[in-house]
Amino acid sequence: MSTIDKRIDDHLTSISDDLRAISLDIHSNPELAFKEHRAHTILSDYMEKQGFTVTRKACGLDTAFVATWTSSNHADAAAPPVHAAFLSEYDALPQIGHACGHNLIAIAGVAAALAFRHVAALDGLRARVTLLGTPGEEDAGGKINMINAGALQGVDYFGKAAHAAAAPWEGVNALDAMLLAFQGVGLLRQQCAPSNRIHGVIKKGGDAANVIPDHTVASFMLRSEKVADLASLRARVLAVFAGAATATGCTHAVREDPVFADVVVNPTLAARYAAAAAARGCAFPSRETQLEKPYGSTDMGNVSQVVPALHPVFDVGGCDQEIHTIEFEKAAKSPGAHANALRAAACVAETALACCVDPELLRQVKKDFEEVLGPGGGYVWRSDEEGRPDGVPK
Repeated sequence: MSTIDKRIDDHLTSISDDLRAISLDIHSNPELAFKEHRAHTILSDYMEKQGFTVTRKACGLDTAFVATWTSSNHADAAAPPVHAAFLSEYDALPQIGHACGHNLIAIAGVAAALAFRHVAALDGLRARVTLLGTPGEEDAGGKINMINAGALQGVDYFGKAAHAAAAPWEGVNALDAMLLAFQGVGLLRQQCAPSNRIHGVIKKGGDAANVIPDHTVASFMLRSEKVADLASLRARVLAVFAGAATATGCTHAVREDPVFADVVVNPTLAARYAAAAAARGCAFPSRETQLEKPYGSTDMGNVSQVVPALHPVFDVGGCDQEIHTIEFEKAAKSPGAHANALRAAACVAETALACCVDPELLRQVKKDFEEVLGPGGGYVWRSDEEGRPDGVPK
């Protein structure tokens, strides 16, 4: 184990009890997306106590925060200090709480930031570290707000109410439109690439069986492997919605939420992280095997489109179920999950410190990024003149 490795691990051991208490508090008090007020306060308070400058309610979001620390010698040279940023998530899921382990992701971000700061301060490195508290990953994606983005989720249908028995011919049935939309989406799935996904749920189907519904609401989620592929899928789904409205005489409205972009893997960062993890006893399947496993979407993908990013996945241990299950929610508070979260945080911190002390490594990281996405990143996240969110290539 290198000197840096040992100092990272020793520091994380010294604050492990603090982080465990924070993790269990967040886990025991699950808060939904953009309502994570308790977690926001706990994490902001802790980072302030650790000597970071904290901006609460950052970026126009009540439950986002930005915590920063800059070395005292940051202005000693013409070039700016290396700036490493770590991210914490802390929102929960409805009904099943922290079944995605965001209590662990919250403290992993904190741990990585503090470990980085600890070694940077001891070694007198010219460095800056930021911890971003990013709410709403399970919803519209707080990270996207924090980098100014946009895209799709909910669908509303509107019709005209009438009594279902007395005068059904006077009604325009919004539920018929909704059901037709679901049927159309079901047929569309046959013509979609195997990597595409369309999820939908009816959130309001009407108020009474004997009243023709005049207003129904559904929520849909579209997934593609690449943002560029999502545009085509989105257009076809919107055409299904419009056709269902026309066929039933209804009108419809679509409200789109931000797009979660695909995660761009930085090979140099990934290799450096894998080496740090292997030194701590982790074993990885081949890249091909990893790519065969389907993963959910995340707004970390949007971050990776803007700056070189690392988004590793770690095993909570002792759970053979996937995320978003009751079993995973229970595993997310286990001592083994805590230990694995800190190990992952140590590897992330070590990777960032390696970039700080090795200019050639940092140059290669930036080169990887630009080879895939070009200088400045791959997508501009904007809304067009009609207010429709869109992600378009630069």
